Amino acid sequence: MKMQRLNGFTLIELMIVIAIGSILAMVAIPSFSRLMQENSLSAATNDLVSTFNFARSEAVRRGSNVGVCATADQGTCSASADWSTGWLVWSGASNAGPANTTEILRVHEALGLNATLNKVDGSSTAPILYSSTGTKTPTSEAKLEMCDSNRTDLFMRTITISTTGRNQSEKATSVGC
Repeated sequence: MKMQRLNGFTLIELMIVIAIGSILAMVAIPSFSRLMQENSLSAATNDLVSTFNFARSEAVRRGSNVGVCATADQGTCSASADWSTGWLVWSGASNAGPANTTEILRVHEALGLNATLNKVDGSSTAPILYSSTGTKTPTSEAKLEMCDSNRTDLFMRTITISTTGRNQSEKATSVGC
C-alpha cells in the first residue's frame, strides 16, 4: 500500500507567513494614517479655497460686494481669527458682516478633524470682502493657516488671497500654527 502525501501548509509555515504579514502591517499602517490625515487637511483647504472662488465669482456676477467670514453659529460673523468653527458667505457685504438686509449664500460647518484654521494677517478678525470687480477690499493681502493640531510640523497649509482677489494654497515650509 502506497502512502499518499497531502498538500497543504504546516503549522510552522503558517506562523512564518503570519509573522511576515504582521511586520508588513506595522510598517504600512503609520504611513496610511499619515496619508489619511494629510488628505483630510487637503480636503478642508480645498473647501475653503472653493468658498473664496465662489465668493469672488458671486461678487462679479451680482455686481455687488460679497464677503466671507468666520462664524460660530452659522448665521453671523464672529469677531475671531479662528475659522475652524466654520465660515459663511453673504452678499451685500460690509465690514459688519451679514445683516437682516443681506443674503447668506453659503455656510460651511465647523471642521470635523483636529484642524486649526486661523486668519493671520494684520486684520485677523475682519471678514474677507470682494468688490463687484472681483478684487479684495481693503487692498491688502489676507492669509490663513490651516494645521493638523496633532502634527503641525508635517501638516500645514497656507491660503493667501491677493489684493486682486486671487487665492493660492500651498504646503507651508515653516510651522506657524
